[in-house]
Amino acid sequence: MTLKLKGGVARANISPPVRIEHTNWGAQTHQLAHGIDMDLTATAVVLAESKKKIVFIAIDLVYVDDELFEEIAKKINHLTGIGKNRICISASHTHSGPAIYSNRSWAEEGAETAREYRKILPEKIAGAVWEAYNNMVPVRVGIGFGECAINVNRRFNVPENAKKSNGQIWKGNRNVVGRNWGGATDREVGVIRIDDKDENPLAILVNYAAHGTSVAFQHKKITPDYPGPMRKIVEEITGATCLFFQGAAGNQGTIRDFASDLNVYHILGTILGCEVAKVALTIDTLSKEEKFKYVLESGADLAIYDEANKEEPDNSLDIINTVVKLPVKKVNESDKAGLEKRIMELKSGLKAKREHGSEEEVRNIVMTIKREMKILNRIKLLSGRDLLEVNIQGIRIGNIVFIIAPFEMFAEIGKKIKRNSPFKNTIIIGYANGTKGYLPTSAAYSKGGYEVGTCYFRSGADIVFQNACQEILQELNERINNKC
Repeated sequence: MTLKLKGGVARANISPPVRIEHTNWGAQTHQLAHGIDMDLTATAVVLAESKKKIVFIAIDLVYVDDELFEEIAKKINHLTGIGKNRICISASHTHSGPAIYSNRSWAEEGAETAREYRKILPEKIAGAVWEAYNNMVPVRVGIGFGECAINVNRRFNVPENAKKSNGQIWKGNRNVVGRNWGGATDREVGVIRIDDKDENPLAILVNYAAHGTSVAFQHKKITPDYPGPMRKIVEEITGATCLFFQGAAGNQGTIRDFASDLNVYHILGTILGCEVAKVALTIDTLSKEEKFKYVLESGADLAIYDEANKEEPDNSLDIINTVVKLPVKKVNESDKAGLEKRIMELKSGLKAKREHGSEEEVRNIVMTIKREMKILNRIKLLSGRDLLEVNIQGIRIGNIVFIIAPFEMFAEIGKKIKRNSPFKNTIIIGYANGTKGYLPTSAAYSKGGYEVGTCYFRSGADIVFQNACQEILQELNERINNKC
């Protein structure tokens, strides 16, 4: 039987030059990356069924903003003819990669290198897509699930009389980013295996939810965080190219976040990689039926079996793009000028503190700039708005469905979407096709904390989003039933 689905995979090395801006943390004091501990990559899978084509891209960046997504999509369209509504670009959310977005930068050094690096990314990434597109072969797709406990809920309530790093009593919000061992988690590992016609694995797509924050502000090396070592293990064991897609990780950290030891991310990635490889090796993309053949006389009498292939799986493709309008927080446009002035003054003061101040003084200014920039960016985006339009994708490959969104959504949201889905195999991909920040649960707003405080949305946005996802899933399911 001729396989209707075709697929290809390719990878680009997107490691930046050293001495690039490396400023993803408000608590850090260095400005430049001093080396690369492990290469960053952008890996593309292209799938095609007749005229239907879909692109998945996994990229080692903290996020892909709206502008960069548009630039990459435009390049891909120019090279392959595939439109942006059929493209999923998901960032791994590593916080130890380059800082390439000027609207969040406080650095005096490395910014020009970051700008030049950012300019070449669309061409590199689109090039990987073009290569995958031109290397397509007949394929089958299968899925399996595992579980891995390297993540933990990160919304931690500090005890009373907790102290800051300088010894002073903490007077801020009780809810901080840490380890809440009793909080909600999603430890499911989704593993999608793509085989050639002879059942040799070509690509393995991995879905897991945990911030890329095990490598933190202390370190000056570029890393992909735990997804990098995970890929390495999976590729060594299976021989397939591995792609990592971040899940609903808005309130999920790793069990060793902010580690002082650079080896930690390798350990975490190895643990996850072993689970992924185990699951991947058990997936049959072409189901088999065991049949008894005969008895073979040996030291004991042995039953000998054969395997017969069952029917070819349904690997048909479908995709839905929906724009949902989410309620956003009110912002004060009149604060914009004051914030811009204050940020400029802080940056000026930072230069002086670098020359004559202490490390703690430098850190305090960096932290303040980082926070003020977040407020300023929120005002710029939300000024004059009650609602923010957000594009959501639903992609179906046979009996596997992906919900793809540009959020750092809380794990409870992702789990509820999966639980209510008419598809047994439902995967949530966040940090994709732009960035719209955190999407907390409505219940989280009363507790405050970083994610709630910095998000764009009002309480209730999660319900609107979940309802939109449910409609996408129902429509994808109805389209299958209408074919029957």
